Amino acid sequence: MKPELKKLSYVVDDELASFGFAALGSNVSVHETANIVFPENITIGSRVRIDPFVTIIASKPMAIGSNVHIGAYSY
Repeated sequence: MKPELKKLSYVVDDELASFGFAALGSNVSVHETANIVFPENITIGSRVRIDPFVTIIASKPMAIGSNVHIGAYSY
């Protein structure tokens, strides 16, 4: 018997706003396996996608501009 695989998905809208980012644009999606440390230091523009297994550690203020795609396994 094959083990059941969990379908992984992207976090968007209200749930994403609850992460505590400094600012958050529209049409932003972050994969649920992304590891984001110190979100209060991160400003994210509009039309941004952060893929699976990305790690972002924002020990100082940082900005992710608009129209950005951060690919899987980036850190």
